[in-house]
Amino acid sequence: MSRLMSRLQNVKLTPDYLDSGEFHPFRLPVPSLWLDIFQKIKALGYSGVSFYANWALLEGQQGNFTAEGIFAFEPFFEAASQAGLYLLARPGPYINAEVSGGGFPGWLQRTKAVLRTPDYLNYTDNYMSNIGAIIAKAQITNGGPVILVQPENEYSQGVSGPFVPNHNYFIAVEEQLRNAGIVVPFISNDQTPNGFFAPGNGTGTVDIYGHDTYPLGFDCGNPTIWPQRDLPTDYRALHLEQSPNTPYALVESQGGSIDPWGGAGFAKCEQLLNEQYERIFYKNDYSFGVTIFNVYMTYGGTNWGNLGFSGGYTSVCYPFAVVVFSFSDLIWVPMHAYAWPGKNKADYRPV
Repeated sequence: MSRLMSRLQNVKLTPDYLDSGEFHPFRLPVPSLWLDIFQKIKALGYSGVSFYANWALLEGQQGNFTAEGIFAFEPFFEAASQAGLYLLARPGPYINAEVSGGGFPGWLQRTKAVLRTPDYLNYTDNYMSNIGAIIAKAQITNGGPVILVQPENEYSQGVSGPFVPNHNYFIAVEEQLRNAGIVVPFISNDQTPNGFFAPGNGTGTVDIYGHDTYPLGFDCGNPTIWPQRDLPTDYRALHLEQSPNTPYALVESQGGSIDPWGGAGFAKCEQLLNEQYERIFYKNDYSFGVTIFNVYMTYGGTNWGNLGFSGGYTSVCYPFAVVVFSFSDLIWVPMHAYAWPGKNKADYRPV
């Protein structure tokens, strides 16, 4: 029995289709609203939600980890369970997520450690042991909604020169989570389909290999131009080459676009990532055999204070192709809900 099947059997799951959307609780720090968002996500046809945990918000002072009040995860897990959604947990320690420092706390800059290498692991121990234990309690094995955990994030490139992944570092991050009680499968999100840490590809491998896909990029200023060299046509072949014995996972599939200060504006982004894009690319993803599909983003939220990175707005819309008005509420609805075979607009109602 493969390691993946063993873990799936352990959590009493079998490989199936997971249609997931990204939602970060720290961008909507009002726990009483989480169930409402989850119910809307469920109404769109999703079966799961992916979320990041932000180290900087949980250990702003070195050695003092706190996840209470608006930063507590238990209400988030309870709301997901109540809505009937599975969760993919992504605790980092590095997350990107378009947040300041990629989720690294400011005090980390005072260390001499080389980030995302074994050199800085002792600085992550406190955070990883605590966040790992919180997530472990919410695993499906304990009656919770968490079915997958992603160690690290887009560990696929360096600052300069050719990137060579440090397997010892990746193993150590996995061990931090396993030591905290994580038993559900590990999944990765290679920034591009490099095959890094795919099962059977050396040490530090995950249970399910996954990667990101942002085929149209973020050039909202030219919304009618689709870059020819970036249109994926070989994902199925790459999957069979890189990880043929695991479900095919797109852990971040482009559902919209960020827009920088002074950019073209979200109206142009909507035009770039419109229903034609999503019908073509999401159906292509389906034809490639994707069975784990996460739309980034599905609910954006707000970059409170200095939470966001310098190139983004306060609003984290990642706007989709359709805007639905329901009384006084404005929400961004992912067109992927309309793009899958057997789905059409008549199947859905404003939420």
